[in-house]
Amino acid sequence: MTENDLKTLVVPVKANDGEIYTVDMAGPNTHLLAGWARVDGQSWFFKLTGPDAVASGEKAKFTKFLQSVQFHP
Repeated sequence: MTENDLKTLVVPVKANDGEIYTVDMAGPNTHLLAGWARVDGQSWFFKLTGPDAVASGEKAKFTKFLQSVQFHP
């Protein structure tokens, strides 16, 4: 994988308190949706894995969840 490939694979999502970087990767048996952020020296990681049909069907809900994340009260 080249640096340019990586840039197209990682997609930022605007959350309530900044950006969460995401990836969407599918293999032959499993689909992974993941998001991560570094906030005030802390790492936050969110993931959804499952069969392709299930994970693909939940992508919009996963993205909406990430957009709702608040790291500060």
